[in-house]
Amino acid sequence: MRSPGGGVAIQVITETLRTDRRTDRKNAHAATVDELLSPPRQSRQMLQPSAEYLDSR
Repeated sequence: MRSPGGGVAIQVITETLRTDRRTDRKNAHAATVDELLSPPRQSRQMLQPSAEYLDSR
């Protein structure tokens, strides 16, 4: 099945790869690799004020 833009329909990709439709839509609409990468985790920064206490436990 072809989409109006000439590519393969996301439904076909989802069925072929057996992946989640939302993931496939995100990947299909990404213009750069950076858009596909997860944002960096900030848990270390959030815990930094308590790091000394946590290390002592």
